[in-house]
Amino acid sequence: MQRWPVLLFLAWVCFLFFAGIGLFMSGFLLTRIELASSSSCSDPLVPPPWERQSLPPGSCWAPQRFAKAVLVIIDALSFEFAHFNPAKTSPLPYENKLSFLHRLATSQPRHARLYRFRADPPTATMQRIKGLTTGSLPTFIDVGSNFATYAIQEDNLAVRQAGRVVFMGDDTWEGLFPKKFFRSYFFPSFNVKDLHTVDDGILQHLYPTGKHGEWDVLIAHFLGVDHCGHKHGPDHPEMAKKLTQMNEMLRSLVDHLGNDTLLLVAGDHGMTETGDHGGDSEKEVNLCCCVLSKFLIPPLPLQEPEAVPQVNLVPTVALLLGVPIPYSNIGEVMAELFSGDGDAVSAALQQLSVYHINAKQVRPTVGLPIELEKRRNVFLSTDLFCLVQVGWGHDVIFVGSLH
Repeated sequence: MQRWPVLLFLAWVCFLFFAGIGLFMSGFLLTRIELASSSSCSDPLVPPPWERQSLPPGSCWAPQRFAKAVLVIIDALSFEFAHFNPAKTSPLPYENKLSFLHRLATSQPRHARLYRFRADPPTATMQRIKGLTTGSLPTFIDVGSNFATYAIQEDNLAVRQAGRVVFMGDDTWEGLFPKKFFRSYFFPSFNVKDLHTVDDGILQHLYPTGKHGEWDVLIAHFLGVDHCGHKHGPDHPEMAKKLTQMNEMLRSLVDHLGNDTLLLVAGDHGMTETGDHGGDSEKEVNLCCCVLSKFLIPPLPLQEPEAVPQVNLVPTVALLLGVPIPYSNIGEVMAELFSGDGDAVSAALQQLSVYHINAKQVRPTVGLPIELEKRRNVFLSTDLFCLVQVGWGHDVIFVGSLH
C-alpha cells in the first residue's frame, strides 16, 4: 500500500521535470521560420507625398547614392579595439592600434563616421553573418549549425539584391551561400591556432580585385583577430601585431577605392577577456562599425559614437546602393547617412523618405492585427521611428524615441 504514494510522487517529479524542459525548449530555444518571400523593384512601394519624382536609372525604391560597396568584416572586432584614446600613454596590446579609423573620423568627419555596433546573441560567426545579410535575428538553437552550416534560403543582401558580389575570406560563407558569388576566394577557418592563412589569402586578392571594375559589392572577412583571441586572448603582443596589420590594410584599401564606393568596416561579434564569444556579455555584443566614403557624408557634432543595432546595416546599405531591402529585414535604416548636402528642410525630407520606405518594408514582416489592417489604421514602430497611416490616406511620421 505504501508503494502508491511513492509512485505518485515520482510521477509528479517526472512530470515537473519534463514540463520544465518543454517550457525551456519553447522559450529559450525558439524555433525560427525562414520566410520564402523576396523583395523586388516591382513591389508596390508608394513613395511619400513629397517625393513623387521618378527614380534615376539603376535605382530601386530610393535614389542610388553609391555604385559600389566594400564590406570589410574583421572577425571579433570589439569596439574597444577600434576606439582610440590619445590620453593613454601605455595602452594595452589591443588598444589604440586602429589609429587610421580614428584619424579619419576626427580629421575628415564628412568622409568617415564611427558607430558602436550592438550585436544580438548568439554571438557566433554563422549567426552574425545571417544577421548581417538578412537583417533578421537568428536564435540560440541555430548555434549547433555553426559547425555544419546550411545554405541561407531567405532574401538577403549578399546575393539576391546586390548584383555582382565578390567574396574572399572565411569559408563559412561557402556553406551559407554555395555557388552564389560572382567570384570567390575561400580559405579554411576551422583551425583557430592559424592566425595568418585567411588574412594573407585575402590580402593577396584584395587590392587587385579592388582596382578591377567587375564587381558591385566586395566582401572581405578577416579571421586573424578572432583566432588570436582564441589562441592567446586579447591582452597579448600577437593581438597588437594583428590589429596593426588590419590598420595598414585599411589605410591601403582606402587608396584603392573610387569616389563612388562606400566602405564599411565592421565586426561580427566581440570577445571576452579570455578571447571567447557566443554569449550575450557586454564585451561580446559591443562591436565597431565604421562608414567611410570619398563622397560627402552629412557631419554630426563631435560626440561619443552612436550605438546602433547590427541589423541596421542591412536596410542602410540596400538603400544607399539603390536596391530593395531584403524581405525579412527588421533593422532600422541609419537615416543620418541620407541627409545630403541641402538645407535642413531638404535633409529632413530625405531622412523621412527612407524612414517611410523602411516602414513599408518592415510592415509585412512584423505582421499587423487584421482588424487594424481592415480599418487601415496602421501603427508601426522600431527603436527610433514610427509611421502612422490613417484611413484617409495621409502619412504622419513621428521621429523620436518611443521608449
